[in-house]
Amino acid sequence: MADTGLGCAIHHLSMLALICLLKFAVAARMVQKPQLRGSLGPDLQATQTCLPIEVHLAVSDDRWDIRATWRTQGTGCSSSVSYGLADPTGRRLLDKPLLQSGGSSYTISEGLMCDAPASDRPFTVHMHTAVMSDLEPGALYWYSLGNRDSTWTFRAPPRADADQRLSFIAFGDMGESNVKARKIPKAAATVKAIAAEIDRRPVDLILHVGDLAYADGKFKVWDSFMAQIEPLASRIPYMIGIGNHEAGPCSSGNDLDPSGEGPYQPDWGNYGSESGGECGAMAAHRFIMPGLGNLEARRGAFAAAAAAATAQVRAPITADTGATSKAAAANAGERPPGAGASVPDSVGSGPSALFRRALVSSSAASAGFVREEVRLKAAAGAGKVELQPRKGSGSVGEEARTEDYGDDATGDQNDDENEEEEAKFDAAAVGKAAGQAAAADLSPPVSHHPPHLIYRRNSPNPPFWYSFASGPVHFSMLSSEHDLEPGSTQQSWLESDLAAVDRCRTPWVIVMLHRPMYVVYPHKDNRVVGDHIRASIEDLLLDYQVDVVVSGHVHTYYRSCSAAGGKCVLDERKGIVHLVVGTAGHELSNVEDDQKDWCDEVINDWGFGRFDVDGDVLRFSFTRTGDGRVADSLTLRAKVSRGEACDRARGAALVD
Repeated sequence: MADTGLGCAIHHLSMLALICLLKFAVAARMVQKPQLRGSLGPDLQATQTCLPIEVHLAVSDDRWDIRATWRTQGTGCSSSVSYGLADPTGRRLLDKPLLQSGGSSYTISEGLMCDAPASDRPFTVHMHTAVMSDLEPGALYWYSLGNRDSTWTFRAPPRADADQRLSFIAFGDMGESNVKARKIPKAAATVKAIAAEIDRRPVDLILHVGDLAYADGKFKVWDSFMAQIEPLASRIPYMIGIGNHEAGPCSSGNDLDPSGEGPYQPDWGNYGSESGGECGAMAAHRFIMPGLGNLEARRGAFAAAAAAATAQVRAPITADTGATSKAAAANAGERPPGAGASVPDSVGSGPSALFRRALVSSSAASAGFVREEVRLKAAAGAGKVELQPRKGSGSVGEEARTEDYGDDATGDQNDDENEEEEAKFDAAAVGKAAGQAAAADLSPPVSHHPPHLIYRRNSPNPPFWYSFASGPVHFSMLSSEHDLEPGSTQQSWLESDLAAVDRCRTPWVIVMLHRPMYVVYPHKDNRVVGDHIRASIEDLLLDYQVDVVVSGHVHTYYRSCSAAGGKCVLDERKGIVHLVVGTAGHELSNVEDDQKDWCDEVINDWGFGRFDVDGDVLRFSFTRTGDGRVADSLTLRAKVSRGEACDRARGAALVD
């Protein structure tokens, strides 16, 4: 028998022995340093906060490039991307080069939001973006982000050429089924249905034509939405358009409107504040679409993301090391067509020059759009654009930012959504630590808009209006939340964009916008808006022989005949087929049966559209979310065949 010193003795393996062992264990824990529940050691904590989450891909400015954008919960994380050719299982081909590209980081905060309630809730989102270049069209690649071990795969889109095949999926009005499950019951199910479809028959692109997250000013809903689409968007370029739940009139003025356009609220329309004060800022910062490199200047609310993206495109520097990437070194001085002008050597090199190069390239430095409020953090390997607090704004500490994740469901007096579901939502699952990591109020750069320093009228304004080509298709994305009337900036760009299409190379032209031009009954207000949009741009689309228009907004599926002037036309080359696919998740709309003037098919069910383009033939199908079955299909021939377009081009060349 032995004395333990704890007031009892151990004798064989009796009950008393077990009790004494328990007392010893309790005493031992009492002398240990107390730890916070759930706390991590410094190394493990850094590892967790730098994990890439909400990963999504997009076509970049150059048709050979793919952009990766992601979020981390902490600061100071790497923004680089490593990538290379993969075998059919997604593993790296060891006999192929390992490529690496430096990226940039930027921060989204409530200071970038336009109006309340989005601007009233403290939050910080740490974003990263990098471009993968020198890709082989159609080849399978693996990639990893921020020097992490996790890898993803994607297939490089086909080159823009009539000989290439292209498959893509399109839809609108998805939302997320976690926070807003009552009003958006089928978003998660549609994502699963699309994933199953892609596993059966791969696609090259996904197009989401507006009403993305239905966050309406609630940043945590964005986190949930981005996590929901990551299984799709991390493997296939996810191209977006702007809907009424992303953009809206900005009562605070144009300085906080990332589009740089004035408020658009015509007296004949139902344009309101459905975005909850985001006014396009959240969508524009989370989804970097092609066209940033062609801007004359970028507005204040979008300066950080634009500068980060433009820096990557214009200055192929590995931001985390200051070294030129292998991919860039192999092509020094030989950027592919569309890469833009070279950057003057006078701006220097390395991370400290990254942002200066972006400003020189985009002509924003002389305009003073970014001013001293935006600076590049010069710490080694940072490569990060930071937005400084507005004077007198003070800073918001960790506690305030962290608590906002929990009080969203009860603190918004303007929210008519389901508060009970929101209160049950576990924000920690979608990145609560992002708020805990932020200790300063990052507000937008002050921006002035001299009358002579505006967007070039023929320049894209992504993600509001922009275009890109892939395979045999030219895509033009429009914003139905901005002015499309004759004389508007957007219509001027649209006309120049359509006029520049090479139908010999891309015989198909598809236009996308959130609000449809043709609207089914009984949606009277939407019909009025559709009639005005049609009056503004239908003749232009007909003149340039646009093949298909894809929209959402109305929460049902319907397909028009070849329509013009509000009715069907016998000669299909003199009309346009309109496909409305606002069926990706939101609760459905009521639709009346009598649509005889121009409507060929109506299906009031959730689902998505699939397009398979091969030469002059396009096959479309609408697939139901519930059972994965095709509910409607259509085959079209290009209005301008490749042979006809190439003959025209050769004839024009002979005349010249």
